Amino acid sequence: MKHYLFILLLLFQLFSKAGLCQDVPKTSSGTIRFHVDHAGFRGTDGKTLTEFYLMLYADHLKLISNGTAKKAVFKINTQILDSLENQISQHEWTTEALLTADSTDYGKMVIYDQWKEELSRGSYQLQVTIDDQNSTNNGDMQAVFEIPEMYSEDFISSQIEFVSSAKSGGQSGPFFKNNRTVIPNPSRRYGILNPILYLYYELYNLPLIDKSGLKVNYSIQALNGEVVKTYPVKKVTKPGNSTSLLHGFDVSAVPSGIYDLLVSVQDSVSEQSISLSRRFEIIQMDYLQKQPAISAEQAEIAGHLLKYISTPEEYKFYNELGLSGKMQFLIQFWREKDPTPSTLENEFLNEVKQRYQYANDHFGWGGEEGWNTDRGSILVKYGMPDEIEYHHSETDTWPYEIWIYHQDRTFVFIFGDLKAKGQFILLHSTKEEEIHNSDWREWIQRM
Repeated sequence: MKHYLFILLLLFQLFSKAGLCQDVPKTSSGTIRFHVDHAGFRGTDGKTLTEFYLMLYADHLKLISNGTAKKAVFKINTQILDSLENQISQHEWTTEALLTADSTDYGKMVIYDQWKEELSRGSYQLQVTIDDQNSTNNGDMQAVFEIPEMYSEDFISSQIEFVSSAKSGGQSGPFFKNNRTVIPNPSRRYGILNPILYLYYELYNLPLIDKSGLKVNYSIQALNGEVVKTYPVKKVTKPGNSTSLLHGFDVSAVPSGIYDLLVSVQDSVSEQSISLSRRFEIIQMDYLQKQPAISAEQAEIAGHLLKYISTPEEYKFYNELGLSGKMQFLIQFWREKDPTPSTLENEFLNEVKQRYQYANDHFGWGGEEGWNTDRGSILVKYGMPDEIEYHHSETDTWPYEIWIYHQDRTFVFIFGDLKAKGQFILLHSTKEEEIHNSDWREWIQRM
């Protein structure tokens, strides 16, 4: 199973940009795709002031003309549960966003939103739904996240907030803090479209030594531990017991990949120091031009999965390619299957990954992986059926199931467990190019 998971993870990293740890932005499912991220700061009464950040794409909403601009209106519902599934908070509000651009540019625009919670240290479950008020489009997301401890008498810092843009001054509002307007970057993505990485964080309980300052070191570390970029030391005049820092630096020369941003803050006199880090991603022009290494075994495994979701012609062509060609074929295949190529997510690959995992969780039999069984392969190929008829307890027939799909037309699959040992095989289907057996009812009769 680990080899199949490798292929899916490789493809998922190429197209879905999945993070490799839990502390990564979360992405919704549904017809409205949005990102959610969070950062913790010192709150009151020993709690952590947690800011939650939202980013969604304008072309996933129905925009209404508003003079020379267009307006998006969407409703947000959030719910937070603790580790025992007790509801901690629930909010609902409607956001109106006024967008000004040429009509050809609206699809490239993003909309931000933000809210705050006071939370104790621990693990929580976040549920977010967004409903477009001008259409039936909606999206939802569920994720588990950890809240760190922010109450201490020692020299400590908040978490890093990744930032899209910031400016001094402004007015009170969801993005205004410490005399700045700070627009978050909930995707944590930088590179060709956003070459300056900005970050915001706060420092608490600074050592009180007159006229001393802070020395701040920034570096970017690859997942293998290699430091790929180090920036000049920044010096900060210390204003008192606490401060907030907003810094930015150019990442345009850093190759595409997932990295850790490393921060070290040291008092220049007392030499007391703290370190903090957070994961982010860089996407450059080289992103889809990379040619990941693929072994003969991995190519064969990828081909097994491809067999279920490609045409016979595509599958035959794939098998005739060399290893380099097969890797490029996989990249192109998944790119062409992306229903929304203008966005950073590949929804079809996400869906196949979910199908694959569901099949492994529910249809494994003996030593065979669930996705490679008859029911699992059909699920990977066509998705979850719209209806399932279970016939597991009839006295005169072997256990069997009828899967019904309502797509361009209705078609069915009949699976039978002809030895009553849990191994369901495909007996008949009304779908073209699948098994057709008009005598399937005779096969399931107990003799």
